[in-house]
Parts: sequence; C-alpha cells; structure tokens
Amino acid sequence: MAYKIACITNENKDSLIDFEQTIRKTEPEIWPSEFSEREYRRKLSERDFDNKNNLVLCAILDDKIIGRCDLIIQESFMDFTKTGYIDWIYVEKAYRGKGVGKLLIEKTVEKVKMLGAEYCYLFTAANEEAQAFYKSLGILELEKKEVAHKFLG
Repeated sequence: MAYKIACITNENKDSLIDFEQTIRKTEPEIWPSEFSEREYRRKLSERDFDNKNNLVLCAILDDKIIGRCDLIIQESFMDFTKTGYIDWIYVEKAYRGKGVGKLLIEKTVEKVKMLGAEYCYLFTAANEEAQAFYKSLGILELEKKEVAHKFLG
C-alpha cells in the first residue's frame, strides 16, 4: 500500500470534510453525532492550518485521507519547555492493521522533535482496540496518569 503522510494546510483543509463524513458512516457507533458539512466547513474556515503549533497530519492514499493525527505544541511560560500533545488519532477501519496508524504516530513524533519539543504525550482512547494499538507501537511509554478534566459544554 503506497500512502504518504502530509500536513493539512490552509490550501487543502477542505479535504478533511470527506474524511469526517466517511468515518461517521463506517463507524456510527463511535461517531454517533450527526455531521453538518456546513458547520464543519465554517469551523475549518476559522482555523489557521499553517500555524506550526497546531498540526493535522494525514495518511493519504490515492488523494484520499485514510487516517489522521492531530498535534498541539505548547510552550510553558514557567520554564519555556515545549511539549507535544497528540490529541487525536484515527485510521479508517478498512486500513487498520496495515501500519498506517504506526506511521502516523512515528511521523508526528518526528514533527514534535523537529519543532523543538522535549516531551510528547498521547491522549489515549480507552477501548481495547486502541489500547492494543498503543502497546504495539513501541515508540511511546504507556503510563497510567490521572488527568483532571471537566466537560464545559
């Protein structure tokens, strides 16, 4: 399978729309909310994809996104240490188990290093399939850490 990893830019950000529509059709049990292309397009138009501290890396096969990894680089004002946070990773069901997710993570970690971050954290999903994937990577240490959160919606 010949796919490439590329960052979404302001020029090609609309390509995310087809990906979002596809994943909601193929796994409605994971993505139960209805998808509004109009609302998604509006939110995309407000986002600066050329900002190197907020990146979306995609696995692309035949000009179609088949996987996606979102990265945020944050610099601490206490000691000015940069940290990368992999906020989300998803590979279309049909392409799982073929190395797409692993390559996405590897390229994202490379990008974190290139941008000068000293640490990288991956916010993991709790389901068994995702946990098995994270364990298979071998490039990140998995630890159980408490994360305090509150839904504000």
